[in-house]
Amino acid sequence: MSGTSMSNPGVFGAFLLLTRGVLVLLADQLPKMQQKELTQFAMDLARYSMTQTAEKVAPVDEVGDRFIDVWAAFEFAAKTLKENQPAPPAAGLFD
Repeated sequence: MSGTSMSNPGVFGAFLLLTRGVLVLLADQLPKMQQKELTQFAMDLARYSMTQTAEKVAPVDEVGDRFIDVWAAFEFAAKTLKENQPAPPAAGLFD
């Protein structure tokens, strides 16, 4: 076995590790979200973060044209969450 057959288990493991990390980040930010929705959101953000931070090593038309960096993807996910979190409600708005 070689190529993508050998890399797929490693990439999937990295994806699961990153998804778990994103879930930890989300625990405080979205405490009222249903678990199924929270997990799907974490998986989507993990996938997006991995594709945005992957290092290009070959032409686009080649299969397996990138290296993944789980830590860079985690930092990207954390930054994305921080930049897009909803603003806290104004004090006294409903008092």
